Amino acid sequence: MPIFIALKIADERLERIAELFKDLDFNVVPVELQHLTLLFIGDYSGKFLEKIVKLLLDVEVTLPDILKPTGISLLPPSKGTHIVIEVLDEDNLLYKARKVLEKKLSKHIELRDRYEFKPHITIARRLKPLNNKAYTRITRILQNASKMLPRFIVVHDLYLYETSRNSTYIPLTRIKVKWTKI
Repeated sequence: MPIFIALKIADERLERIAELFKDLDFNVVPVELQHLTLLFIGDYSGKFLEKIVKLLLDVEVTLPDILKPTGISLLPPSKGTHIVIEVLDEDNLLYKARKVLEKKLSKHIELRDRYEFKPHITIARRLKPLNNKAYTRITRILQNASKMLPRFIVVHDLYLYETSRNSTYIPLTRIKVKWTKI
């Protein structure tokens, strides 16, 4: 099953914002599954997964204790299958933590992260891309949703997660963090 390293978010305000998109067939990400992925690792199990867990036991990264939303948008823009809250990476702390994790793991396993890192929290998903008519409608909803963005989002912890067969996330190990006040 796919594994990844992510900040646990769990903010009910984000769930309320996501509900604005239900009429366009978006599924709300439940509050207990909200996260900001720092690094997607890939499909690993058995001995490789045990090795990854052990490698992460002695890693410590510096991260902000709160995140500052900068906007709400569609990802990928060409398909519009995800509604995301964009997050400011002050002092590049998220990017630096990602690099520390990449460096530690890439010496021992092949990382399968497919995307350029853009800090965001996915709050709603749909299976099919949006059609042209829906794009016109979603622009207005995005504008209204941007007015509802909180000024900050509290970060709860950093975990190595495994995606389960029923699309929930199982925390495998907590990763040490030095929290900084923003």
